[in-house]
Amino acid sequence: MKREPVVVTGMGIACSAGIGIEAFADSLFAGQPGIRPIRSFDTTGFALPDRVLLGGEVADLPDDPVPSSPSLDLAARAADKTFPSLDRVQKLALLAAVEAWTSSADSLGGVRTGIVLGTVTGGIRSGETFLSKTRSSASTDADLPCRAAPESAALAVARRLRLSPVNLTVNTACASGTTAIGLAFRMIRDGKADRLLAGGAEALSLFVASGFSALKLLTTDAIRPFDRRRSGFLLGEGAAFVVLERLSSARRRGAKVFGTILGYGASADATGMVKPDLTGSGLARAMDAAIKDASLSPAEVDAINAHATATVHNDLAESAAIHRVFGERAAAIPISAAKSLTGHALGASGGMEAVASLLTLSRQALPPTPGFEEPDPACGLNVIRAGQQRALSRVLSISAGFMGHNAALLLGRADA
Repeated sequence: MKREPVVVTGMGIACSAGIGIEAFADSLFAGQPGIRPIRSFDTTGFALPDRVLLGGEVADLPDDPVPSSPSLDLAARAADKTFPSLDRVQKLALLAAVEAWTSSADSLGGVRTGIVLGTVTGGIRSGETFLSKTRSSASTDADLPCRAAPESAALAVARRLRLSPVNLTVNTACASGTTAIGLAFRMIRDGKADRLLAGGAEALSLFVASGFSALKLLTTDAIRPFDRRRSGFLLGEGAAFVVLERLSSARRRGAKVFGTILGYGASADATGMVKPDLTGSGLARAMDAAIKDASLSPAEVDAINAHATATVHNDLAESAAIHRVFGERAAAIPISAAKSLTGHALGASGGMEAVASLLTLSRQALPPTPGFEEPDPACGLNVIRAGQQRALSRVLSISAGFMGHNAALLLGRADA
């Protein structure tokens, strides 16, 4: 039975490469990274003695990122005292969510709405503050532990935008944002909701920087995915969301369609906590599942937005997965990667990369991959160095995370 298409009618993003879709698109297609010294917490000891720790940090984050909007009555809702102050991840989520929702929503009368958000660390910045104040017996902020909860960002967005009845927070490691969009896609397609905000949000933190530093995965150089000189990644933060609904709903209210979610797939390697399955079989299963979910074949995929963390193990595992799925065509299919611009934003990365894929389709242009200069022959991939115009109908966006989590979305052009 042919199922009704699920379309994207709103997009929003806040990251170091740009706050807002237009600013992000400018950076994406110009190949201009938003990498800078991390200033929002003490990074002493995480870099070489003569260097600062770089990352995709969002500069000048406002205390209250929600603008006044009569159509959504946001100014009145800003007076809600549930969160007298906001955690950093809540601010980032609100920036992206409000842009996505206001670009899509006109009237919500009787519509079953909601949010599906992917995150790894949630409100960990507030958690770090809470633990610090608890040790010193100086904590007087009773709401601080609530802001530290993993689901606090989704709740803050839902309260500000009055999204109900769906409110779901998922954690599939660095595949979380992709998983969130995939789950929302299935809920819309299966008639469980009418319109959903889906994506990911993450904030830089001392905990995350400490962990990846201990694992020796952070570079002091640029992020160089699939490059023989790669030396790891830089951390990032941000949020990105899409608004999903059925095509008939979008047409009924005259909404602009930014693209189509054609298929979603997920898998788990179950091979280890950190190291991926180097055969690529787990990630390949997720990619295959997304393509089959769309009732298409690998030959009908025009480009790939890669996970591309620029670590040796991940690059080799991801390359192996692409070769498994695409066979002889793996060396020719164009591949772009966005983490060079944004840093690795963990659970938010999948949302950012879905937005990058939708922009790739709408602009009919492949964005460049900054940092990629000397191809690693062990990867054998066609990574795009300089942006180029190209006729594109479908882009596969893939994510892989610790503990063997894999997810993939097949996205289509607005008229696909």
